[in-house]
Amino acid sequence: MSPLNACSACSLPSSCGPTGPAGLVTPSSFFRAQLSQVNGVVPLTTTTEPIIFNAVTGGNLDAAYDVVTGIYTAPRAGFYVFDVNVVINNVIATVGRAIASLTVNGVATNSQEANILGTIGQVSAITFSSLLLLSSADQVQVTGRATVLGNLTLGSNVYPIAASSTFQCKSLF
Repeated sequence: MSPLNACSACSLPSSCGPTGPAGLVTPSSFFRAQLSQVNGVVPLTTTTEPIIFNAVTGGNLDAAYDVVTGIYTAPRAGFYVFDVNVVINNVIATVGRAIASLTVNGVATNSQEANILGTIGQVSAITFSSLLLLSSADQVQVTGRATVLGNLTLGSNVYPIAASSTFQCKSLF
């Protein structure tokens, strides 16, 4: 007869069987980058172009985010959470739209847009999160475009500190 609460495979108490839930998982890849406004605001064009967050403000210990190209390269396969916040300023009194997209290997996986009213200095934001299952070496980037040329910029001269554009990632493996 087996002891009470014994494993049926080896008859030893509490030596086998399912384990309890794992503890908190510490992200092994993490970064937070910001669009620095040192050289002023960045105009949005009607062509989809990369948004380069040129100042890493946290993490990036594995140097997976490149501040020159704006590309995050997954160091290994797994789930990743990306948070995007793009601040847009209307510099000319025209109506338009701004579109921000998260791309994986050049293909948009999540796109969000903001309608911009015809008010000079109006500041709007596009904010979204995406949970992605990536393979090792997949490349993730934020891109943006405007529907009207010449009226929208990333960042704001009116609110340069409060209105910052950011891009961040945490791995969940």
